[in-house]
Amino acid sequence: MSYKPTIEEQETIIRIDRLDDKAYIHTTDSTMITKLSKVITNEGSEWELVESDKYSMRAIAPRNLISLRTKTYTREMTDEQRAEAGERLRKLQRGK
Repeated sequence: MSYKPTIEEQETIIRIDRLDDKAYIHTTDSTMITKLSKVITNEGSEWELVESDKYSMRAIAPRNLISLRTKTYTREMTDEQRAEAGERLRKLQRGK
């Protein structure tokens, strides 16, 4: 890429083919480039750097390392409920 993409132009594309066990990642998002760089350089990493320049990066990873998550439900608790749950947990920990 010959120019620096604006914030609005920065994107990450993940392509996973049904018959392939690899995920192909292309990003121009500076935050994602930083994250990918760290993952790729970890010792024993299964991520592979394909191409990189100042403003973009391409990488390959096993498809099972790509995960889609849903928002976790958080239950609202009163102070009394929180205290009761804490006491139950302490009893369980003492029982071990």
